[in-house]
Amino acid sequence: MLTRASLHVLLPLVVVTLTGCASAEGLTHAAVKKHARSASAETGAPISSLSGTVAPGEHSSLTNPDGLTWPQPGSSGWPSTAPLTLPPLGRKLGETTYFSIYLNSQRVTDTAEHLFRRADAVADYVAPRLAWEIEEKVPLSIQARRSEGCPVRGITLALPDGPERIFIYATEDGPEEELLGLLAHEIGHMAVRLSERINAPADLGLDEGLATWAAGIYWTRFQGGESFHSLVKRYTEEGRLLPLSDIYEAGVPDARHDLRRAFDDPGQCLERRDILYTEWASFLEFLIHNYGWDTLSALLASSRLEISGGELLTSEPNYKGVLGRELEQLEASWRAYIRRLDYNP
Repeated sequence: MLTRASLHVLLPLVVVTLTGCASAEGLTHAAVKKHARSASAETGAPISSLSGTVAPGEHSSLTNPDGLTWPQPGSSGWPSTAPLTLPPLGRKLGETTYFSIYLNSQRVTDTAEHLFRRADAVADYVAPRLAWEIEEKVPLSIQARRSEGCPVRGITLALPDGPERIFIYATEDGPEEELLGLLAHEIGHMAVRLSERINAPADLGLDEGLATWAAGIYWTRFQGGESFHSLVKRYTEEGRLLPLSDIYEAGVPDARHDLRRAFDDPGQCLERRDILYTEWASFLEFLIHNYGWDTLSALLASSRLEISGGELLTSEPNYKGVLGRELEQLEASWRAYIRRLDYNP
């Protein structure tokens, strides 16, 4: 079934993912270039004519000569529209094998220098997990994290005039595990979109779960666990396990890509987000183990985006058609499997 992706932005070769946003910025834009090209062909609009929205309060902008606008959460209601706004890369620090690294705030100079030394090792781990090879240097910008609300911690962008770029929003004294975990997650988003091994999904849970799974040990160390399954086991024992569907906004038509429910409490939004992303990574690992990569890729491909009449339409993943059971049934089996595992949370 196709529904309107009212809060999910797919732009031809303008792809955005956000990691850890405030409720006023509660979007993860999970999309792929393969989908974007086909969508552009359906509308007949040139790729360069489309633009969209990112988080409020960022800087710079892209224009939209055809007057197309795309929904974005705003301070006065859901949704609003605005031009695509991008943060500046900042001052270039240098290059590594895979990255051109920039600094956009002197407050996080030490963090940027640390990431400069470790970024290639993270990429060397994440990319092969999805059989992806980095073919051109990726701009990686270190920004200062805002302190109010539920701050953005990472953004991945793909634009029509250059390679994908990653923005990491750091603190002055943040732990190394967090910094590397966030970078690994954003590299995971790039791998999801660009790998030839899989079909990149349009569905939020599958997209964020797969990017988190690709981050692997860097994510689980960030979360203080030895594996995705052991972390979910801990959540179960502590009574913190959330339904997988909490990553969507329940009861809101056409809002499967709306993260408000995951970010509805500024005091707990990052914790809830991290729990949900970890759960989806564990769930996908369970599916990979039981069904294999070919079947998983078919499931990912069943979640697709189309553009019709200037609107984005998304189809829900066809769990029943591909795996023979609905999401709720698969989730119950996954939970039972986790309960049987011999971990000591």
